[in-house]
Parts: sequence; C-alpha cells; structure tokens
Amino acid sequence: MPPPGGPKSAYQAWEEMYRITRGPEGLYTQAHDRPGFGWDVEVV
Repeated sequence: MPPPGGPKSAYQAWEEMYRITRGPEGLYTQAHDRPGFGWDVEVV
C-alpha cells in the first residue's frame, strides 16, 4: 500500500493493480483471472 498522505493517483493505481474495491464493510479484493501468484513463468 502506498504511504499515508500520498497523492490520490498513487492510491488509485494501487487499487487497480491489486483489484481493490470499496464496499460498506471496508476494502474487498478480487481473485485474479489465472491461478497462481501472477507470475508468468515460462519453462524453456
């Protein structure tokens, strides 16, 4: 998470990158489309 008091654009970029949405109970995260940790590893 960006440091407190940072620019609003930094928070918005962080929320988009980590798929964060806001709801009545706080912050929610959405699962990624592909399984794993988001690494695109190719075995050659």
